[in-house]
Amino acid sequence: MNAEIFKSKLKRHRINYSIEGEKIILGKVKKDYLNNFLLGIFPMMLGLGLLVYYYFIYTRFDPFIIHLLLGSIILIGYGFFNFQKERRKRFFNDSIKIFEKGKITIDSKNDKIEITQANVHKVLCFTYPVKKDLYEGAIIIVDKKQIEYKMLGLNDENERYLKNDLKTFYDFVLNDIGLVILE
Repeated sequence: MNAEIFKSKLKRHRINYSIEGEKIILGKVKKDYLNNFLLGIFPMMLGLGLLVYYYFIYTRFDPFIIHLLLGSIILIGYGFFNFQKERRKRFFNDSIKIFEKGKITIDSKNDKIEITQANVHKVLCFTYPVKKDLYEGAIIIVDKKQIEYKMLGLNDENERYLKNDLKTFYDFVLNDIGLVILE
C-alpha cells in the first residue's frame, strides 16, 4: 500500500502521526480550538444566553417566544453533540501507537503494551450510524485473553468514505505491518 495515501487519510481525520524510518507513530487527535469554539462553545453560549434573556425579559406567554426557545434549545443541543463527537474520537485515539514490522506498541498513560501476531486473536473493523448524516467507525484488536485494544476511531459524514478509510488502515496494519490474521 502507498504510504502517501495512508498519510493523507490520517491528515483528513486530523490524527497526529510521524514516520521515523520503518516506524509509524500515531498520536492523539489534534485539538482544533477554533472548531471547538465555533461548533461547540459558541452555539451553547448563544442558546444559554437566549434562555437567560427570555427568562428575565418576558414575563407573559407569547407564541413568538416558543420559536425562539426551541431555537435556543436546538443551539444548545448542537453544541453538546459536537462536543460529544470530539470526545468519542478522542476516546478511540487516546494513546500513542507505534507500528513496526511485526508488532504494534501501545503507549498509554498507565503502561506499555506490545501486540504481535502471536498474541492477536482477531481484528474488528466496524462502522455504525450516530445520526442521519454522521457515521463512526473503529478498528479494535482483540488478543488471545479477549482484551480489546483501540487502534483507531474515525467519524465522517459519508459512510462509504469512512469504510474506505478504515479498510485502508485495516489493510495497512495487516499487510504492511505483518499482522496477518485469519478469522
